[in-house]
Amino acid sequence: VKFIFATTAAYKVIPTILSRCQRFNFRRLSSQDIIKKLKEIAKKEKINIEEAALYTIIRAASGSMRDAESLIDQLATYCKNNITVKDTNKVLGTIEQDSLYEFCQHVIGRDTKAAIKLINQIIDDGVDPSQFIQSLIEYFRAAMIIKEGKDLTSLVDLPKDEIEKLSKQTESLTTEDILYILYSLINTNYTIRRSSSQRIPLELLAVKLSRKESIVSLDEIMKRLNAIEKNAPANTEEAAITQTSNETPAKEEEVAMGEPGGLQQLEAHPELYRIREAMPKVIKNIRQEKIYIASCLGEGKIVSYKNNILTIGFFKSNTFHKESLEKPQNKKMIETQLAEALGSKTRVEFVVIKGDNTKNPDGQTEAQESNEEKKSPLKKALSEPIIKTAIDMFDGNIMKFM
Repeated sequence: VKFIFATTAAYKVIPTILSRCQRFNFRRLSSQDIIKKLKEIAKKEKINIEEAALYTIIRAASGSMRDAESLIDQLATYCKNNITVKDTNKVLGTIEQDSLYEFCQHVIGRDTKAAIKLINQIIDDGVDPSQFIQSLIEYFRAAMIIKEGKDLTSLVDLPKDEIEKLSKQTESLTTEDILYILYSLINTNYTIRRSSSQRIPLELLAVKLSRKESIVSLDEIMKRLNAIEKNAPANTEEAAITQTSNETPAKEEEVAMGEPGGLQQLEAHPELYRIREAMPKVIKNIRQEKIYIASCLGEGKIVSYKNNILTIGFFKSNTFHKESLEKPQNKKMIETQLAEALGSKTRVEFVVIKGDNTKNPDGQTEAQESNEEKKSPLKKALSEPIIKTAIDMFDGNIMKFM
C-alpha cells in the first residue's frame, strides 16, 4: 500500500512523517504553458475566446492549470462558448484593464477630481475596493518590470499590445515614481482591511498620488549638474573669500576687510593680510574633499582675526551656508586647512553680519556680481534648490564635478 499526501504547506508536516516520505515538488506553470493548453482546449471544444480574456484567466488561476481549466469551463457555460474579456471580468469579479489604465492616466495627468470620480464609480458598480487595489498593484508592478527592460516582459501576464500600451503610458514616470506609487498602494491595501470605511482610504490615495510632484533620483540630479557644466564656459575661476561689507565696523585690533583705508589697516595687521592671501589655497584644498563646503566658505566675508580666532561673516541671505560650515566635521576640516596654510593653530567662528549682498566690497553691483557667478558652473549648480535640498537631506557633499 502506498499513501500519497498532497499539500500546499509542506512546512507544516511534522519531521517524523517527512523522514518517511519521498518528496516531489510541483511548481507553478508558466503563463505561456497555461495559455497554450487553454487554446488547445478551446479549439477542441469549439470555444471562441479573446486573447485578453486568456490573460485574465491565468492571472486569476495564479499558475494552477486545474484552476485555469475550471474557470474556462465556467465561462464557456456562462458565455455560450463565446468568451470576451468583458464577460470574464464580470464573472471573475476582476477589474477591467481600461479602468486601471484610466486611473494611471489621472495620476500622471495630476487630475485629482477625475481620479476621485473614477474610484467612486468603480465602488458604485459593486467592485470590492480591496480587489481594485490589488489590481492596481499588479498593474504598476507590470509597469516597474517593463521599465527595467524589455527582456523581462515574459514575467508580465499581459498581451503584447497591452504591454506596449502600458510602456508608452508610463514613459514619463521614473522608476522612483513607480516605486512610490507601489508603496502607497500596498499601505492603502493594509489600511482598507482595518478601516470601517473602504471608500475613504481610496479617495485619500487618489489625492495623494495625483498631487505628488515627480520624484527626482540622485542620478537625475547628476545629469542636471553635467548639463549645467556643458553649458558653462570651460575656464572658470575658483571662488575665494571676499571682503566684508562697509557696514561691518572695525574694532580695536580687529580689521574688517573692504573698509575705506583697508590697505593701510592691512599693513598694520600683517596676520590678517597673511590670512587673506592664504584663503584661496585653503578653499582649493577643501574643494578636493568637499566641493559644497568650499563653495559655502567662498561666500563668507573675513570680519576679524584676534587671539588666533578667525571670524567669518555671512549675510542673512546666506545663513544656510553658515549653518553648514558650523557642523563639527566641516568646522574641523576648515581649521585643519587653516593651520596647515598659516603654520599655527587657528580657530574659526561664523557670524551673521548686517547689510545685504546687492553690492560687494569691490563696488560691483548685483548685476555685475551675477554675471561673475555665471562664469562658475559650480556656483550655478549649488544655487539650484533641488541640489541644496539633496545635500541638506542626505548631509552629503559633491565628490566630483565634471
